[in-house]
Amino acid sequence: MKSRRNFLYLLPLILATIVLAQIPSHALSADQQLIEQARECIEKQELKTALYYIDCAQKLNPRNRTIYYNRGRIFNKQEKYKEAFEQFSKAIGLDPNYTSAIKRRGVVCIELRQYKDALTDFDHANSIDPADPEPYAGRTRAYCDLGENKLALKNVDELIRLAPDRANYVIRARIKMKLRDHKGAIADCTRAAASNKRDDEAYLLRAQCHEALGNYKLALADYSHMLDFNKKDEMAYLKRGDVYLKLGESDKAVADYTNAIKYSPEANASMYLARASAYRKANRMDLAKSDETVAEKIAGGK
Repeated sequence: MKSRRNFLYLLPLILATIVLAQIPSHALSADQQLIEQARECIEKQELKTALYYIDCAQKLNPRNRTIYYNRGRIFNKQEKYKEAFEQFSKAIGLDPNYTSAIKRRGVVCIELRQYKDALTDFDHANSIDPADPEPYAGRTRAYCDLGENKLALKNVDELIRLAPDRANYVIRARIKMKLRDHKGAIADCTRAAASNKRDDEAYLLRAQCHEALGNYKLALADYSHMLDFNKKDEMAYLKRGDVYLKLGESDKAVADYTNAIKYSPEANASMYLARASAYRKANRMDLAKSDETVAEKIAGGK
């Protein structure tokens, strides 16, 4: 019985030896070679195999911080956020200034709605490397979730200073929209669209800002631009229909709402109610009532 227990204890080490025999020789240590294999598996989404390599590496060197960091990455991908938090914390315990683990733990804290802890981690990472844009991105997300839009704006400004790419301009545009700075949001959407003429998100947000400012012709132009590249964009049809309805062009609104319904994978009640409103303005009451009936059935789950 004792020999069996000893064998079970040694089994991971035996397996690790077998695995290492299959890995080409490198200057890396044995545990680090296993970790590299795990990283390759993570990139391929072979998470169970990656965990196996990580477990083998831990048996060889339980003080290697990257073991816990990469296990945390695996758990994060599996949406096991509490387990990921624990692993990143172990990595940080071995190296209090391990910025990669600190930042990833901050992201996990957001998933767990532990915003105070998330901000603490991002602040720590920022103090280690003020030129790293990722802590600003993390704080922006945390403050957005908390509804602290002014603080989110302050951080995204710094994020863009360090990383002025399309995605970050779109993030700032969304924050400015929440703060009702539609002109500022339009400027950011224009910057984002300049790098990609097919950026549906930037054109959609800019159109919504134009609409909020009463610039209906400009809003129509942006929605139409979206449809130039995707004739089946139900959101563009729906939003353009709303603008036509505001302008009193009910027939055009009906046509757009019809296309929105046609191209939507699962048309909802609001689409039929929107078209019903357009039919009523066009004095086509029978069709309006028909759409309202359909909307009621959808809302009732029938």
